[in-house]
Amino acid sequence: VLVKMGVTSRIEVLPNGIDTSHFKKDAQLAKDGREILSYSESEFIVMGVGQIQSRKGIQDFIKIARKCPDYKFVWVGSAPFKFLLYKGKELENQLKDLPSNMRFEKNFSYGQMTRVYNGADVFLFPSYQENAPMAVIEAAATGLPLLLRDIPEYKALYEKNYLSATTNEEFIKILKKL
Repeated sequence: VLVKMGVTSRIEVLPNGIDTSHFKKDAQLAKDGREILSYSESEFIVMGVGQIQSRKGIQDFIKIARKCPDYKFVWVGSAPFKFLLYKGKELENQLKDLPSNMRFEKNFSYGQMTRVYNGADVFLFPSYQENAPMAVIEAAATGLPLLLRDIPEYKALYEKNYLSATTNEEFIKILKKL
């Protein structure tokens, strides 16, 4: 894209990196993560991570949780810029009326996040627009199946190494298969 724009200087890709000695799949970390999240080993946990804002697909995450009462849904993150991030009353109302199988957790420390990821069964990220989110890379490093919205950014970044959906019904169908 930069070359097509006429950039002639040297272009170097610097991918987002994470510490894979920290973010890794581990049975003990999974057990710790379930404890941190207060879920049993038998519960199917669907996790999302990121700021609470409309472009992250929070409304869809809530709607999917409502239609999948047998699974536990947890979103890790907060809304540090509330006045910029909320999209009208719809999101505010949804945040006040969460289904009983869903909850929001505020940010965990960096040290705890590897446990939290390991404690989940699938990473669901229905974002409508992204650049290169660290949460997806961290979740992948811990071995979670990635269920992402079918958007061009992910095709360019991750090729075919994730599950994708375009509608809530498709997300639900994939979750049920998992």
